[in-house]
Amino acid sequence: MKEPNKQLVSVKTGEPYQPVRIYYQIFKNKKKTILSAFQKLRCVEYEPETDRWNWLYEAEAKKLHFTRSYNTLTAKDKPLVLGYFTFRGDDQLLFDLRSGQRAIYGLDFFDKRINRYAANPTHMRLVNRLFSVDEMPNREIHPSLDPFFDRDQIPCLAREMEAEIDRIEQTYADDPEGKQAAINTYMDQQLNRSHPEIEELLIHPDKIDRLGLPMALQLRQMEAFEHWRGNFTFRSGDALQQWLDSVDFGGFANPGEAGEEDEPDVMEADPS
Repeated sequence: MKEPNKQLVSVKTGEPYQPVRIYYQIFKNKKKTILSAFQKLRCVEYEPETDRWNWLYEAEAKKLHFTRSYNTLTAKDKPLVLGYFTFRGDDQLLFDLRSGQRAIYGLDFFDKRINRYAANPTHMRLVNRLFSVDEMPNREIHPSLDPFFDRDQIPCLAREMEAEIDRIEQTYADDPEGKQAAINTYMDQQLNRSHPEIEELLIHPDKIDRLGLPMALQLRQMEAFEHWRGNFTFRSGDALQQWLDSVDFGGFANPGEAGEEDEPDVMEADPS
């Protein structure tokens, strides 16, 4: 189990630190439309030094309910950067955030404000692990998320499962009972495996999934927390059972609380 005095790194809004990157496809000649949407929002601010658009916990975003609400933040913490957008060329927009709850809120918030004829989220990548304070000795916590996500061959379990089920259906095309048994065996195997440390999740191209994505991220957070505690036998199926026992449809449950002297949030003092 977890070491004595081991402290969990969290962000200033209270959630465990767990990097997420959301990928948007920008449609032809629509970059200006996105920039116009950003410029209309008081909670989005351009940072020329890094060429990014910061999403602030201010103005239109103040109504979002995190573990630590806007009113509990100190004056020196404001404006707090919840995430930031960077453009890669004219056809891709990246949205970097430091927790799963921020990612879910961010998807919903900008789904209402970025025209779907201009850009759509297609997938996200996330880090399926949590961090201890002693792993971040100078509190300079990953000013860029590129080292996590700019790599080849990040697994996407949804694509893998789709391909395997297609293979099973072709193999047992004339044997319905055999097909169902093979699918059941395969799904049981998936519930008894750990998620990869960095993973890709698909986002429905036509609408933001209001339940599936929050559930998927919360399950992965629960598994990551158990592994952080040292419980490496904890698997996807265990997380699913815990989620079913204590599901909160309003948001993420915080799997662990940092101590009063835990200072991981200093990472957010520098919005990078």
